[in-house]
Amino acid sequence: MTKETRTCAACVSAGLGMLSLAVPAAAQPEYRVRAVAEFGGRQTYSTADNFAISGGEVRAELRREIGPSEWISGIYAGTSLANLRTILEEGLSVLPLPDGGTGSVSEILDAAFAPGGLALVAAVLQDGRHGLWTMNGPAGHETFSPVLITGEPLGGSTVAAVNAWSLRVHDTGVIAAMVYLASGEPVVVAGTPEALRVAVRPGQVLPDGTIIQTLGGPLPGDWTALELPMWLASDGSVRTVVTVSDGTPDAEEATAVVVEAGEGPRTLVRTVSAGSASAEAQRPFEIHDVRATSDGSLSLVGPVSHANGGFVVTVWSVTPDGEVTLGARNSELGPPYIYNPKFSHAENPSPQWKNIGFVPFAGGDLAGIVTDSWGINSFLARVHQGNAELLTFGLQEPSPLFRGAFPAQSYVEFAAEPGGGFLTDWGMGLPDRKQGYAVWAMNLSEQQSRIVVRQD
Repeated sequence: MTKETRTCAACVSAGLGMLSLAVPAAAQPEYRVRAVAEFGGRQTYSTADNFAISGGEVRAELRREIGPSEWISGIYAGTSLANLRTILEEGLSVLPLPDGGTGSVSEILDAAFAPGGLALVAAVLQDGRHGLWTMNGPAGHETFSPVLITGEPLGGSTVAAVNAWSLRVHDTGVIAAMVYLASGEPVVVAGTPEALRVAVRPGQVLPDGTIIQTLGGPLPGDWTALELPMWLASDGSVRTVVTVSDGTPDAEEATAVVVEAGEGPRTLVRTVSAGSASAEAQRPFEIHDVRATSDGSLSLVGPVSHANGGFVVTVWSVTPDGEVTLGARNSELGPPYIYNPKFSHAENPSPQWKNIGFVPFAGGDLAGIVTDSWGINSFLARVHQGNAELLTFGLQEPSPLFRGAFPAQSYVEFAAEPGGGFLTDWGMGLPDRKQGYAVWAMNLSEQQSRIVVRQD
């Protein structure tokens, strides 16, 4: 799947209009959301990757149609198509260079937005150089500052290119990204724009004696070829998925999640061999999904072995320091049994598999999205004190959490924060059975929700 096609197919077919903000700017949730909705019913604008609500506006990386089958990417902002303004656009904009000059933008690779207004942009200049720039400033007065550009020294080599799927940014001023060195090596950089460090790279020896072999994967679906599973916490620490081994020629590789906070990476959690006697305790033999929140907490989903040779899919929470706690087993989800809800996309070939996963909340709770065996219905689920429960039931019955609507399918991504806020999009079966679509913000601890944007 290319970046140009990575949009919500259901949203495109629905022909959604420009997002209308349903709450005052001060109440907007602090989330970074990927590909939530289509901008423009005639598909004049479509989401390429990412947007955020900031200062009452939607700031987004979008593709703009300029002719039949001809598109350009840009960064735009506004509250409707009528007042959409251009911040940066391919072929028409320039970006500042470290030497004080400017370079014309040939391609916008990626953009990440923080709700407070800070953004990180990866672009290619017309002379072929790649770079990273921060974007800051109030609405209508955004400015860009160079962070890294091809040819600058980094990690004992020089910068060659930027990965188009790895940008992370936080309003505290810290950023993270994966870049490629001239040696061909991919590395994770993190920190403030003025003091970036090489945080994670292949070949690093971890405190447990294992050696990082590759960044990313292998998560099922090979999606790490497009996007590195990487998370940035508000304290500047970065967490990412890597493969590790003991370095011997016949060593078995394992998947691990490592954390780096400026003193070299260390292992938070890693897989064990399938069938391992220790696997039933608190370690999976595969990792199917990892999620994170800004305080550095993680959740992961994966199967553990049974003594009889079988396995069960489980979900764990992981504290910022690496304490791993078993949340629940797949078999504990309970009714409605007709849907056979699942924790893991590996048990479900649905194209919506990326939705499935959990995020940790303060107090040890987990919340997230599971799906049925056919990928038709999605369910919001919560794990509380080791017990899993469904908060929505597809089209079987309305959900009080969704004001009596029937949430049938979560089409794209979801996001959450430790305090209990949760944001996701749903295709709705409304009480009158007409299909609708909305993005909802929820406080799961208080069982309350409100619409942030909706199809009309």
